[in-house]
Amino acid sequence: MTIPSSIARPGRAASLIAGLFVLALVPIAGCGGGGDDIKNIQSTATAAAKNRPSPTATPDAVAAYRQKVTMSGKKLSDATNKAVADMLTAAENQADPKWPGIMIADADAITVVTADLKGLVAPGDAYREFAKNLDAAVAQVEKGAQTLKQAATKASADLGTQAFLDLSEGKDKLTAALASLPAQ
Repeated sequence: MTIPSSIARPGRAASLIAGLFVLALVPIAGCGGGGDDIKNIQSTATAAAKNRPSPTATPDAVAAYRQKVTMSGKKLSDATNKAVADMLTAAENQADPKWPGIMIADADAITVVTADLKGLVAPGDAYREFAKNLDAAVAQVEKGAQTLKQAATKASADLGTQAFLDLSEGKDKLTAALASLPAQ
């Protein structure tokens, strides 16, 4: 094979080889997926930083339990006090048609808060007895709320009296249970 005279010159051959080498690299660069420019690298790093969990500490189960018990216990106590006060006021004004709706709303408010407290799990053995007493109080208040709702829908004085007793007893149990919350 003879080398054409245009390629045979030494400087020309080197530039031809360099050109062929560059041409050979173009398809390889295209296969690499490209897109590794600085904008893509920055956006990927930003997305990773945004999706990373924050460096906050894991919440303490005991502290979370105590906070939930304290907040929900106060809400339940307030809702029970309101229901009892409304029942006493309604007893004086039985002819007013607004009271059944108010009694049902009071019972529903109690039921919502009791659901929050019923779902709590004691964080350790030190809280088992407390949780048992709290559950008993919550069950008593919930029973009173259900009876109150029945009394309002049936316009039953007997059910109203029973609801009042259940709510009052449940409120006393709740107060005692919250007072016995173990120290941290």
